[in-house]
Amino acid sequence: YKSDTLRDIVTQVISLANDSFLHNLLKQVLQVTHTEKTSVPMVVIANYYAKQTNWFQSLYALSPAEKREKIIGLSQLLSILAEHKTPTLIPGPIVLPSEGNNLNYSGQPGNYTLTVQIQSPDKNCAKHADWWEIVTPDGSLISRKLINTVSKDEQPFSSSISSVEIKDDQTVLIRAHFQGTYFSSNDLLVDDRLRSYVGGFHEKSGYADQALKGSIDEGFKIVRISENFAKWLEKKDPLPDPEMCQEA
Repeated sequence: YKSDTLRDIVTQVISLANDSFLHNLLKQVLQVTHTEKTSVPMVVIANYYAKQTNWFQSLYALSPAEKREKIIGLSQLLSILAEHKTPTLIPGPIVLPSEGNNLNYSGQPGNYTLTVQIQSPDKNCAKHADWWEIVTPDGSLISRKLINTVSKDEQPFSSSISSVEIKDDQTVLIRAHFQGTYFSSNDLLVDDRLRSYVGGFHEKSGYADQALKGSIDEGFKIVRISENFAKWLEKKDPLPDPEMCQEA
């Protein structure tokens, strides 16, 4: 029960946007997990630090874990390292730079047009990337581009959004959303009770844990964020009309 409770605390804390609070609380929880030798939350914490490319802290979090959880945790860290080197390996709907390591953009401050590449495991109108959006670091929606076509064969595909009201030095996050479910085997969490599986794979939907972060002036880079970050925006207009979806 301690392990499950600590795991739930860690999972909720990671969804918070307050980085300072998050890091302080994770440090305290990690001390407890090491003292109590509760391995499951160690794996969750190790995954979080790995996705932030803090490999030393990630390995430290996992170091006292029991043998089974340590082996699973290390295999997950190798997957995350591979995703860091090759972002197209990240499962789910992801947003990629459209031009080298940056975005293709035009216009002027307060009225930009941005172009990104979207990679998504599209299947049909019930399972496809249905929008991508630009948000502030605190989770306020700036602009959203609805996607009404299913791209099964063209991956990744280009998508543009116009009339974006941002300043040239304003830091924003760009992320994608998935309608329906897709499968991911990359983040299995040791204990089968923790999540729902289909055929041994974890079924996911909604926002992915990947985004682009940056500004027009400084450029953009791929970052990993919580799937729960600003999740309330899923209910904010504009939202897709299922009747408008078209399958190629």
